[in-house]
Amino acid sequence: MNSPAWVARKRRWFREHWERTHELAACVVCRARPVDLHHLDYGNLGEEDYESLIPVCRPDHDRIHAAWEATPHVRRLGRRTATLVIVLEMQERLARSAAGSTGS
Repeated sequence: MNSPAWVARKRRWFREHWERTHELAACVVCRARPVDLHHLDYGNLGEEDYESLIPVCRPDHDRIHAAWEATPHVRRLGRRTATLVIVLEMQERLARSAAGSTGS
């Protein structure tokens, strides 16, 4: 995933993200930076739509791929839906952990 087309697409995605939000991209799970881009769909590599890529920090990107590999029942939902289910579970787990650490 280090082809010239992918490197150019990543640059375009980050520029488009800034133009849309006026914010630096942060991980959709934990809000950390820096981020990688995770594919929700694989189309023509280097020509992905903005909505087909999500920003995730490297540890959460690795966790998404590990969960993908470990959950064939979730994979059956398709890459986009399965990824969104995995991300939602990761967000909920993080929120529960944060709530537990505050004594709430």
